[in-house]
Amino acid sequence: MPAGGKTYEIHGLYGTLIYRMYHAIKARCYTTSHHAYHYYGGRGITLYWTDVVEFARYVEEHLGPRPDGMSLDRINNDGNYEPGNIRWAPKEVQSRNRRYRIGESGYKWVMKKTMRNGSIRWKGTFTYNGEIYHTPHSYTSTYEAFCQVIALRLETINWL
Repeated sequence: MPAGGKTYEIHGLYGTLIYRMYHAIKARCYTTSHHAYHYYGGRGITLYWTDVVEFARYVEEHLGPRPDGMSLDRINNDGNYEPGNIRWAPKEVQSRNRRYRIGESGYKWVMKKTMRNGSIRWKGTFTYNGEIYHTPHSYTSTYEAFCQVIALRLETINWL
């Protein structure tokens, strides 16, 4: 028996990709000090599988090996890590599978930018057809930044 009286099941998964994924998900969902907890556990997102072996078995049987260039994604971004709600997906798909957030600006697509001198500026950004677009300047007014990003979207989107 190891020091401290604890026994450990040897599962052979330690250090594997599936082991690292499972523990990263678990930390995001349950460790309040994790830097991304408020995006996962803080929103009520949970992990269905109670141990890495169950998780590995499900992934192997239902998703298969990870294809090159893909990582694990939740189909319903507001849903849990659970059977039927996870898949392998490329970054392009995952970037579109995001929840709607307005953020500090009060406007969709407008983000806060803190300058080196400490002043606050606002910049517009959005994604269309897998391309990321930014307004050409930062603005002191959130409304001004929002108007500029709308104008940029109207120029960018092919309406035909």
